Amino acid sequence: MLLGTPSYMSPEQAVGSGTDKVDARSDVYSLGAVLFRLISGETVHVADDSYRRWFAAATEHARSLVEAAPSTHPSVVAVVDMALMFEKEERWPSASAFLSALRDAKRAVVASSAAPGVAPMGSFISMLNDLKDPD
Repeated sequence: MLLGTPSYMSPEQAVGSGTDKVDARSDVYSLGAVLFRLISGETVHVADDSYRRWFAAATEHARSLVEAAPSTHPSVVAVVDMALMFEKEERWPSASAFLSALRDAKRAVVASSAAPGVAPMGSFISMLNDLKDPD
């Protein structure tokens, strides 16, 4: 039995791997897919229906965030793209590592926000402001 939303399903979940193959990196993928959607307004895999999104999740590498949202800061693209790597061994190893990278991306976006030609990331920065830095 396959449970989940195809648009946010990691490749190992989409192929129906057993629980021994699905781990925290699967959750990192799903969170990366949520961030992809929040930033771009699109799903990782473009498809007409849930079945095609499920099939794409199982067989296709995720497209880069920059394809869907070209004005996204490169540091944010790098963090989200790594979360969406097809091979789980290439993703962030844990939610903590992913969170740390998001904090670093936030600092890079804020530092460059005054630079000409850099698109503001208002809602993304607002969301990241809720991620408190550890004391």
